[in-house]
Amino acid sequence: MTEPTRPPVGARGPHDEAVTEHGRALQREIRADARHERRVVLVAALVAVLATAAVLVGLAALR
Repeated sequence: MTEPTRPPVGARGPHDEAVTEHGRALQREIRADARHERRVVLVAALVAVLATAAVLVGLAALR
């Protein structure tokens, strides 16, 4: 009677590869979301600076 064969230590099967690829896809999505959020924050800050400048120029013009 032979003992059941075991894969070598560290061997990876198709399920492991699928899980790994899914993890990579999630990481890519998280990074893309973070880049989008940074862009949104930068645009909001730029709009706030421009609006402040416009108000200050408007107030200076009224003086």
